[in-house]
Amino acid sequence: MSIEDLPEDIISNLPIGLIGEIHSHLPWKEVVKTSILSKKWRSIWYSHPIIWLDETDFGADYTNYSSTDKPRRDAFFTHMMELLEIRERNSELDYSVNKLFLRMTLEYDPSAEHLVNKWISFALEKKVRMICLGLKKINRTPYYLRGIAFSGTELVGLTISDCHITNCSFNLPALKLLFLFAVCIKDHDFKDLIAACPRIEKLRVLDTRQLHTIVVSNPHLKFFGGNLSCSNGKIRIESAEFDSLEFSFTKYACKVEITSATTVRELTVGNANNQEALMHLINKFPLLEKLIIHDCSRLQNLHISQRNLASLVLMDCTVVQLVRLTTPKLKSLEYKGPHTNFEGIEDLEELEFVLLYLEPVDMDTYWWYKWLRDILKLCARSKHLSVICNSQKVIIIPEYLRHLVSITDMEHLELEIKTLDATFKEVTDELISILPDLKTLSLTLGSTTKFFQIRIDEDGDLSAEEEEHNPKPNRRVSILRIELILSDCEIPNCSFKLPALKLLFLFVVRIDDDDYKDLIAGCLPTNLENERLEKEEGDEDEKKLLDGGIIIFFMTKKESSKGRRGPDRISSLPTDIMREILSCLPLIDAAGTCILSKEWQRIWYAHPVIQLDEVDFGADYCNYSDKHRAKRFAFLTYLENFLECRKRPSEFNSVDVDKFLLRMTVEPDSPAKELINNWICYALEKNVKSLFLGLYTFKHHHYSLHGIAFHTNWLVKLSLSGCEIKCCSFELPSLKSLFLYSVCIEDYDFKNLMAGCPNIEWLCILVNNKKLQTIVVSNPNLQFFQVCLLSSNGKIRIESPNLHSLEFVALNLDLCKVEITATTTVRELTLRKTYHKGTVIHIINEFPLLEKLVVYGPTELQNLPIDQPNLDTLVLKDCKVKDEAWYGWFGDLLKSCARSQHLSLICNSEKVIIIPKHLRHLVSVTDIKHLELEIKTLDATFKEVTDELISILPDLKTLSLTLGSTTKFFQFRIDEDGKLSAAEEVVHNPKPDKRVSISK
Repeated sequence: MSIEDLPEDIISNLPIGLIGEIHSHLPWKEVVKTSILSKKWRSIWYSHPIIWLDETDFGADYTNYSSTDKPRRDAFFTHMMELLEIRERNSELDYSVNKLFLRMTLEYDPSAEHLVNKWISFALEKKVRMICLGLKKINRTPYYLRGIAFSGTELVGLTISDCHITNCSFNLPALKLLFLFAVCIKDHDFKDLIAACPRIEKLRVLDTRQLHTIVVSNPHLKFFGGNLSCSNGKIRIESAEFDSLEFSFTKYACKVEITSATTVRELTVGNANNQEALMHLINKFPLLEKLIIHDCSRLQNLHISQRNLASLVLMDCTVVQLVRLTTPKLKSLEYKGPHTNFEGIEDLEELEFVLLYLEPVDMDTYWWYKWLRDILKLCARSKHLSVICNSQKVIIIPEYLRHLVSITDMEHLELEIKTLDATFKEVTDELISILPDLKTLSLTLGSTTKFFQIRIDEDGDLSAEEEEHNPKPNRRVSILRIELILSDCEIPNCSFKLPALKLLFLFVVRIDDDDYKDLIAGCLPTNLENERLEKEEGDEDEKKLLDGGIIIFFMTKKESSKGRRGPDRISSLPTDIMREILSCLPLIDAAGTCILSKEWQRIWYAHPVIQLDEVDFGADYCNYSDKHRAKRFAFLTYLENFLECRKRPSEFNSVDVDKFLLRMTVEPDSPAKELINNWICYALEKNVKSLFLGLYTFKHHHYSLHGIAFHTNWLVKLSLSGCEIKCCSFELPSLKSLFLYSVCIEDYDFKNLMAGCPNIEWLCILVNNKKLQTIVVSNPNLQFFQVCLLSSNGKIRIESPNLHSLEFVALNLDLCKVEITATTTVRELTLRKTYHKGTVIHIINEFPLLEKLVVYGPTELQNLPIDQPNLDTLVLKDCKVKDEAWYGWFGDLLKSCARSQHLSLICNSEKVIIIPKHLRHLVSVTDIKHLELEIKTLDATFKEVTDELISILPDLKTLSLTLGSTTKFFQFRIDEDGKLSAAEEVVHNPKPDKRVSISK
């Protein structure tokens, strides 16, 4: 073929203006890839209007400096010089610059500082519209922006972080957005900067240093967000058009003055631990329309009274006792946080949208369902009610608690549950029990929708009947599940309706084009973040389709005719997808992924759950043995290597740690102590949320945690076992759960520990030593307290006003003094291993408003008075009854419980309990005419049981009897002597009024 016969190179012959237009619509990294198209395109990409210079693209770690990154930073520095040299050349494509992004760590090199200044000057000369600068030195000191002239008539946005701004000149007449983060700037430099930006509309100043006063009088300013990290700071906004304020409290006091307070419509407040300061700031703005309060603790009886407020958001806030709303125009309410009471919601006539984030941790308790009922009843008048609970199962309300969640006045409901773990029968039965006024229902499970009409049957009970048409709803509830992962399956003829789906992951699936088209259509509108589809059949080439903002990747595995292997799909997965997969796996399974490919070998080290247990290496944590020394040595080697890998600078190791567990036995003369301390410090640095330490030494002695600083704002749960806590410092403002088991701690150290946990809600102390003599807890948010104090002359004092549940183990009031200041708030009491009967009676009578009482033996039951008028639940377990009085006690108990609706008798006996004839008069129970009895054992016959029942139930008429898995029905008749005759089996089921279950 001659050169004349070759096809025309259309790509290379495109006009330069058109190529520049194409580049302007592509991200920077995609523009670089166009250099492989032809020689003409190879140089044109240098004129892209967006300049993105980030050392992380070259593998350097901007967050944590390391000398191992020096070759990468040198390569990045070389790239910056070459790119600047090319861009400064005269070219027919001499476009202006829309955006300059520069982020790097500078070593002590004057040439690097000179290069940074040249890039800034070049961008300003090219009429840049936005500049983002993130610059710092190797020792984390700020980079000095000294003497630079920021003069640009086209500059609209300016972001500066980690820099020291001094002696710079500014002339930015068009600037509308200014963001200063972690910069060092003095008052006079900040004043010159603001004066040079007359048209600024949005200003954000966060975590600055040396800045004490912020005064902004620019007339066009609409938004300000920031804080001051200095004592006696002052923020003053004098702008007439000021509309939105975002303020974050710090440990330093700061004075905020807004001259035009009546123009502020939106307020966002965070990190407030002083309620008085918070309310003082909120009440400055009487015409607020939107209020957001986030990450605030130590709030009590919060009162929001803005008359024009339309939207209220309370996120991750701890409010004790009550949130009172007197906001008649409120339309939207969003709440996420611990259980608190709301007052005034029922009076909000304009309320339309309610979004509740439920915490499934406590959803098996009476208190949780009671709170859920109250909050749902208050929000029943809203048009859209969304309840979001991060639970992997459908929440089924126990029958004995369904009356607590019953909601009236709700007749029409549209419910959508985005999970496949429920059936229509389960959900409809659940709704009927809690919504007695329900008439019509539109129910969607997964992608299937059915319509139901709620009717009353002959017995007066509600039942759901499926309908063909759609009943008109007046309430819409959405239970969200936004992830869908399918793997190793075939998807033929399926229907999908997932409008809220955010992440779709298809891996090694069989799906044809039509089904795939239906799947994508069912996910719109969506915010699809990541998608990978792998097909086992298809062409080798990679196709990309841009449709509605969704990028779809088709990859194949089939080998070509030349025998070449297809692409390594496992290794080519994006990092975010790998990270998402690992986050759903236990640590042991995540470690197994390292055999998939070289890319996976290091990623699994960044798993958010760290579980280090010597039991996984075959050692026995409970019983020390010399034969396990080799296994413990292997475990120590693994600890050291694993920590080194986790600390190694990498893009994967930047994620936080959700849970850290370390359980091991430390042998004598072992170098493990320093290693253990390093692991604890590493977990705290990585913002660990749950920390568990189980540490013993040789011969099961306590391991000494000496002088460790437990300082973190993220830790929520802390469990310590087998340790000695001495001279440690604690600063855990977010801690809610603390568990101390078999620890050795003295009074002074325990006092410091409690002082460092101001927001603790759940406290468990089970110690087996006598060093701890006094336990005094005054934390205001404490709700549950469990204690076992074995020391003589001990003292337990609880001063928490919100204490709800108490549990004592091995308590003896003769040896230990107990003082509870808020006895009327306690609703649940549990006593375990309390041998002294007088202690049981005294403790029970201390709490007059108990709703649940649990007593675990071996307390004697005789003459045990329980006088609690509000008691709902009573549990007596493992308690003693004298043998000679057992049948008399059993008869009295049956007579006392004869009026209950459900009577269950559980006896761990290998044979059916036969009552002796001379004692049957003690167990005789009248007034039971119809009985349904279930005995879960195969050791009895129907004849034995019916004869037994005739002797103890003289009024019995009908019986439904189940032995094992067989059920029979009996009719009892009276003979001529007026006594019950033998039972006669019948075909139909007599209707019982009493159900008894005897379980083996």
